[in-house]
Amino acid sequence: MRLLHTSDWHLGHTLRDQPRAMEHALFLGWLLERLLVERPDSLLVAGDIYDSANPPASAQAMFYRFLSAARRLRPDLDLVVIGGNHDSAARLDAPHPLLEA
Repeated sequence: MRLLHTSDWHLGHTLRDQPRAMEHALFLGWLLERLLVERPDSLLVAGDIYDSANPPASAQAMFYRFLSAARRLRPDLDLVVIGGNHDSAARLDAPHPLLEA
């Protein structure tokens, strides 16, 4: 089994009041490329997907777009997302029904 592990994305984080959305978008694009090149069986995202339990809508949209793109690129990929101390379990579980459709 091939596993790709990542964590601590902190989507929605700002640095000195400057949004980091561009950095996050570049990282997620790179990660999608890695899924194609490395061909892991599973992607494990271990905590702190968001920077807070109540992230901005833009951070949630970025996460949902990533999940959708990963599913399109690798329909057979097992996606395992574990919440961290900055995450809300209910918020992380919200896209589950969409991914199953």
